[in-house]
Amino acid sequence: MARGPRVSPNLSQVYRLAPDRALIERWPQPPMIPNLLRSVMTSLGFAQSGGRTLPAPPQPWRASAWQSLGWTRTASWALFCALGLYVLFCYGDVALSNDEPVQHTYGQLLLDFYRSGFDDRFAFGYKNLYLYGGLFDLVAAWLASALDVQGASVWELRHLLSGLFGLFGMVAVWRLGRHIASEKVGVAAAVLLGLTGAWTGALFTHTKDVPFAAFMTWALYYTVRIAPLLPRPPLALALKLGLAIGAAFGMRVGAVFAVMYVLATLGMALLLTAPAGLRAKIEFAGRSVLALLPAAAACLAVSALCWPWAVMDLGHLAEAAHTFSHFSFGMFTVLDGQTLALDQVPGRYLPTYFLVRMPEVLLAGLGALAWWGVAAARHWRPAAPEDRRRALVLFPVLLALLFPLGFAWLKAPPLYNGLRHFLFIVPVAAVLAACGWHLAWRALFRRPLMAWAVVATLAGLCLAQATLLLRLHPYEYVAYNTLFAGGTAQASTRYESDYWSTSLREAAGELNDFVRREGRTVREPYQVAVCAEGAQAAAYLSPQFRVTRDWRRADFFLSTTQLDCHNALKGDVIGRVQRVGATLSVVKDRRNLPSWLRNPR
Repeated sequence: MARGPRVSPNLSQVYRLAPDRALIERWPQPPMIPNLLRSVMTSLGFAQSGGRTLPAPPQPWRASAWQSLGWTRTASWALFCALGLYVLFCYGDVALSNDEPVQHTYGQLLLDFYRSGFDDRFAFGYKNLYLYGGLFDLVAAWLASALDVQGASVWELRHLLSGLFGLFGMVAVWRLGRHIASEKVGVAAAVLLGLTGAWTGALFTHTKDVPFAAFMTWALYYTVRIAPLLPRPPLALALKLGLAIGAAFGMRVGAVFAVMYVLATLGMALLLTAPAGLRAKIEFAGRSVLALLPAAAACLAVSALCWPWAVMDLGHLAEAAHTFSHFSFGMFTVLDGQTLALDQVPGRYLPTYFLVRMPEVLLAGLGALAWWGVAAARHWRPAAPEDRRRALVLFPVLLALLFPLGFAWLKAPPLYNGLRHFLFIVPVAAVLAACGWHLAWRALFRRPLMAWAVVATLAGLCLAQATLLLRLHPYEYVAYNTLFAGGTAQASTRYESDYWSTSLREAAGELNDFVRREGRTVREPYQVAVCAEGAQAAAYLSPQFRVTRDWRRADFFLSTTQLDCHNALKGDVIGRVQRVGATLSVVKDRRNLPSWLRNPR
């Protein structure tokens, strides 16, 4: 009987071929663990069986639809249509966040700088905002001016724009997953990222962190594309890499991480793919650097446009980096139930928040990938050019997750707000987790029952996480996992919760309704103390209220539970904003308090 079709152990080719059942039934079955390892290794081309090609592995029941490229592309379009609809219909649900008023002012000042012909330089002395790039704020200010958007509508415009930047970043995640593995992995990566509350909940309000993460992901994608093409990458790819890194610098100085990834990848290329011999390696490095000079020029141009202060002096970039690695604004954060000043934050802060914030479905994928990594290290063939090329492609992706975590652990920078300042590692984690789930499926491909158990586990975890995010809406960014944090309700008292104070919009609505139900007529507006930025409450309070800084005289008190601020003033609790058992903010009536109970704590 003729043997079944032979294919090279290339993932995309394996997926397109149907199995020969007679061949599958006769194929010898080695012990389970070696079989799993060989299946995983051959699926990614890291190993072959005695140098010969393998027949197509068996397909689980009804798997052909998902193995169809047409169905996969349909899934991609459906996913991004759904994500686009989410952005368009939900951007108005979120409230004004802490820093948005000053950030928008910074954008207006940058706009004035350009409109004045570079004469108006007030932007470069405004608070400490000049230490940040202004790409997003500049675009938002220009749009608000061009469209004549005023008042509260400005914040909705910013939220929509931030959501679109986030969607742009999810496209980068999809393309990165598709490039290093397959389009199925790209779809899975985008889904996992969408199910991560630290990302989805930040989509509209983290107007520096989300765009920055999006540009960093695009920079990583082009780094991965360029890596195997060194020392002669196409000019178009080099320019796109430079534009992505320049846009990241246009948000904040943390884009230096992207530059480090490029340099480290160049160094790895010298080890893995450059010709042998010192002279040949020097020539390889020189040609690579010359080929990447257009990327440097594009990066500088975009950075100068979006962050002009950074290029006004050679030392400004270093000044910004030093400031943000040593600053202390008298702020506090929470870790494992302890309130810490910024100069007391330990090195484990970022890794701990990563473990407690990432959903179980993402952590499980990373665990599967780690298991595969051990197997790959044992079976890797250093002399095989294909293995070296694949290692070079995976290197910057692994580096983009592990290096920031290691840097934070060893350097212990003054961090706060949990993952916020390192949000750019979350898209990378989603891509790697999708690879882990894919490899788990491939490893069990010969055992349909176990393979479908993996699918059921994945579906169950995704459904549980989606249900949690729906219950938290629009505060998805306070989500914590059950595995390491004990769930969102328990974690809300042990870790950072609503640090952006976005629940004050709902709290202000409850106060409006409470006073409306009373039906009283007052001559002077009620005085409201707010444990957050006053503008965050003033934007949503009715005209019969006025935000005051004199907390002792305040008639009402609005506060989030972040850092126990809701206990700063006494009063009768007349409203709470709660989700899944976690209290995010409270409303207190202080009108009947005696004078000796009115002083702040």
